[in-house]
Amino acid sequence: MGKDTEMKRVLFVLESAFPTPGSGGAEAQVQMLAADLQRRNISVQVISPRVSYWDQKEHDTINGLPVWRIKYPYIRLLGGVVLLARLAWYLVRERQQYDVIHAHIAHNMAAVACVVGAVLGKPVVVKLTGWLEMQQGILSDHTMGPLGALRRMAIRRATYYQATSSEIARLLEQHGFAKDKIINLPNAVDLARFNYEEMLEANESATGEKPLTGVFVGRLVPEKSLDVLLSAWGQAFPPDAPVRLVIVGDGPLRESLEEQVTGIKREHQVEFVGRSENVPQYLATADFGLLPSTFEGLSNTLLEYLSSGLPVVGSRISGTEDFVVAGENGWLFEAGSVDALTECLKQVRVIDDRQRREMGRASRKRVTEQASIDSVVGRLLGLYGLAS
Repeated sequence: MGKDTEMKRVLFVLESAFPTPGSGGAEAQVQMLAADLQRRNISVQVISPRVSYWDQKEHDTINGLPVWRIKYPYIRLLGGVVLLARLAWYLVRERQQYDVIHAHIAHNMAAVACVVGAVLGKPVVVKLTGWLEMQQGILSDHTMGPLGALRRMAIRRATYYQATSSEIARLLEQHGFAKDKIINLPNAVDLARFNYEEMLEANESATGEKPLTGVFVGRLVPEKSLDVLLSAWGQAFPPDAPVRLVIVGDGPLRESLEEQVTGIKREHQVEFVGRSENVPQYLATADFGLLPSTFEGLSNTLLEYLSSGLPVVGSRISGTEDFVVAGENGWLFEAGSVDALTECLKQVRVIDDRQRREMGRASRKRVTEQASIDSVVGRLLGLYGLAS
């Protein structure tokens, strides 16, 4: 890789538009990790597809991060072939310009990176983010045709697999991926973004009555199970209860969810604030976080709740069960169960402020130990072979 005095170089391969409005999970992680690596004097570049549905430059710089977007014809099958061929050619042609490849979604572009990396002798770390791999990709047998089998075979050539949850690590091993290559390493969170000490001090010094406030942050889409949350909310809290539910985010289900709120007569308790660029301010005013999803890999929102010192009510799914310990820093329920979620919400209501703060401290401690940006990047540098 050259002399120690030379700048080390990491190439991020991302099989999605970059950046995306509102920053999806994988895209947000790429920006966060890149910024921290650059702070450590490590060069980072991103390569991603140039999609048809946004106006994007082929060569761009996003917050100081160089981005090359691969042009390809927007024709089914042909477009995919051209995209992957151009990626392979770029990796070969520019092989002197990077030391390691980090593929952030384990799909077709990652498969090409693994094969080319193996031929060139470049380390390749493949991160498994969750939904795509588990439902439609290398960890699913339901969609495994000849192309899927070829993709899985190619990705087996990776140097390491970054499993962002214990469930993903288990599925990798179950599907025959080498155990010694599987590294259980979660998404990172920027703890400095959440003014935890200030929030804690404000909460402890607060006087007067304020409603017990729960917060949900995320897209308003079916897999987030907000209909289950609203049904459970209506059962757990009577109409005159001093409680408040703040829903931060937008999506195709907003209108139907607002109609559901009207139907259960809780308009005075539930507030839809839409998409926000200042999520920390909403977390700072909340007493607990809510994540009722039926499916996640590892939710960035979960990590933000924990960083803010919030106990969490979450469904027992991939990622959440790694960070939420029932009775210690939150409550877990079976995904999709209105009754089970109702019982959790009732438990949130009966504990006092002191207990909630203690659970919040446990949340902050757990995420600091397991998912701080310093901890995650430190371990990634070891996988990259760049640790000093």
